Amino acid sequence: MNNWQKLGAVGPAAVAIVGLLAAVLTYKGVRDTLGQQRTALTQTLEQQRVGAEAGVAQQREAASREQWWKRAQWAMDLTQSGVESKKALGLAVLTYLGTSELAGADEAAMLEPAWVPILGDDDTRDSNAGDLQGGA
Repeated sequence: MNNWQKLGAVGPAAVAIVGLLAAVLTYKGVRDTLGQQRTALTQTLEQQRVGAEAGVAQQREAASREQWWKRAQWAMDLTQSGVESKKALGLAVLTYLGTSELAGADEAAMLEPAWVPILGDDDTRDSNAGDLQGGA
């Protein structure tokens, strides 16, 4: 058996080994690529979830503030009533609304004028404005 015959006998086995090695390397490359794509997709979905949750929270807060303002308007309208019991109810609601976490400094400043027609003097109004801001 000459060298060419020996090489010819080993050739198919060598081709099979090279083919198997190529298949293993291709499998590992595809597996790694799919893993990277899965990680990227997971991160993208998490970012979208966090963004959606933040958007929902902002919408919920905006709706709560809108409802707070509607209640404040209703209560201020009551304070302008000629009926003392309605005035008292309006002031009680305004006092409560002034302590809400939705009422910041700007909201408390907007509520303060509701006291003026009822209480009149600056000293009494100032002490009640402190009540509207959460007690001072």
